[in-house]
Amino acid sequence: ILLQPVIPTGAGQLLDLLKVDSSKRDFAALGPDNRLQGGTPLPKPEGVFPRLSALEEASEI
Repeated sequence: ILLQPVIPTGAGQLLDLLKVDSSKRDFAALGPDNRLQGGTPLPKPEGVFPRLSALEEASEI
């Protein structure tokens, strides 16, 4: 939730993977009443951010 202003798309994808309801993705939803529930089945993890290879990183320096 705290990352949404900085990286809205990536934060949204992470919240989707964690099964956070779209109505509970604001600052008002932060707190003990809206914690993630243990035992919630999660989908297979997917990459949210592209990988940066060592060669690409070295070429940018």
